[in-house]
Amino acid sequence: MPDRSPHQSPPPERPDGWTDAAESLVRLTDPDGTSVAWVCPALGANVVAYAVNAGHGWRQVLHQDGPAALRERPSRFGLPILFPFPGHMAGGRYRWRGALYSMPMLNPSAPSYTHGFAHQLPWRVTEQTESTLSAVLDTRTDLEPAQRAGYPFDVTLSLTVTLTVDELTVTLVAENVGQVDAPVGIGLHPYFDPRFFGAVDRSALDVYLPCTRRRL
Repeated sequence: MPDRSPHQSPPPERPDGWTDAAESLVRLTDPDGTSVAWVCPALGANVVAYAVNAGHGWRQVLHQDGPAALRERPSRFGLPILFPFPGHMAGGRYRWRGALYSMPMLNPSAPSYTHGFAHQLPWRVTEQTESTLSAVLDTRTDLEPAQRAGYPFDVTLSLTVTLTVDELTVTLVAENVGQVDAPVGIGLHPYFDPRFFGAVDRSALDVYLPCTRRRL
């Protein structure tokens, strides 16, 4: 049987460290078989890994340390989704339309509530193909009681991850399905693997974050 060249080798089935993981991964491949991505709906619908083969063997674009590390610090690996509060919120308290709300702190000794709750919760997969995954998080049904008390707004956050040749696209859409205005912020927090940049020219990776901002 002839040896495969690095370019011809098939993409890996799982990223490093996920062989015996209890959480299931959704594996996406592009039509040419030169890139592969893995999404973990159970852990915040995080794109936990993204690997490409540009003719030099498979290289990981995103940094991740396996499921145990992701469970412990879900905003520090892969491509975590930050919603509805990207950034830090002192004491977990915020004011909206004259009312004061309080989010349950993950760490009572921490000075702030960080990055919302979307990256901490399981998402529901709504559609899946070989190269595309869609999932949704619904604040009406998917929050813990304390989270719902701190964020009593009816919002659905929809995710679509699409893998094409030379491109990974992540689309997020927040829809207010309630009767009152809701505070909403969306962010992505990618962690790129430094080994990727050490092996290839940094110009090989382009990141686009199209967005609009509206302040009320």
